[in-house]
Amino acid sequence: MQEVYYTDKLHFINMKGRGAIIFCLMVILLAGLSIVGEDNSVEATPTAYFTYLPEDPVVDEVIKFDASLSSGEGLQYKWIFENGHEPTGMVVEHTFRTYGHHNVILIVTNSTGGMDTHSKNIYVADEMDPAVGIVMLGFLLVYFLFYFLIILFYVLFIFFIALFYALNPIIGGILAYKMYKGAKKDDHMDIAKPYLIAHLVAGGISVYMVYFCLFSVIAHIVIYRLYKGKVKEMEAKRSKKKKKKRKAPNSQPPKVLSKPPESPPTPHATARPQPPPEPQPQTPR
Repeated sequence: MQEVYYTDKLHFINMKGRGAIIFCLMVILLAGLSIVGEDNSVEATPTAYFTYLPEDPVVDEVIKFDASLSSGEGLQYKWIFENGHEPTGMVVEHTFRTYGHHNVILIVTNSTGGMDTHSKNIYVADEMDPAVGIVMLGFLLVYFLFYFLIILFYVLFIFFIALFYALNPIIGGILAYKMYKGAKKDDHMDIAKPYLIAHLVAGGISVYMVYFCLFSVIAHIVIYRLYKGKVKEMEAKRSKKKKKKRKAPNSQPPKVLSKPPESPPTPHATARPQPPPEPQPQTPR
């Protein structure tokens, strides 16, 4: 009994496996048929597409329309233009007599009756007037001149920035050294200290801010001028004090002494020597 049962079980299992295999084969067959049907449906619809040259046409210019990029088998081409012209063929030529936007339609039909359309809106420009060309040329000249001036400005700006960036430590160092040397010589260090600190601050800012270097050079010059003005003011005050000190002992007006009376001149001082008396002649008695 056990062997018969085991044999019947294997027979049942084998029948079940065969049924599953048949079912899978049927599914694969149906899927293949659906794919073929889809392929046939895809092939039944063509794709229309065209290009044209030149891309920027003008009035009365011959334009070439090419539909060679359309896809499909046994294609037939039909073109529709706004003026009622309907040529056929893969490549056609057409000329527009007016400027503006013109709509061009391509209809493609394949051997199975599938159809597709493609349209483009083409702008046709008017023939260029000489006056318009002169205006455009002038506009281009102004345009390039404007950009040339901008580039020149930036080049000069960068040049002067680099120049002042190099001159800043030189000018600041020379002026600060002259200030220090003059202050030490004339004993003005108490006046010069804040100005020396201002020199250092201006130089330090210009190192971290490149665009400040021009203002830093001007700041060095202004600081030195302010210092010299302060020194002149202090020297003027000192000179006034010295003059006041000199005038202090002679503040009282000087006494006017009366002159002694003049003595009359002595006779011997004023008398002139008398000539000797002349001898008188003696008269005879």
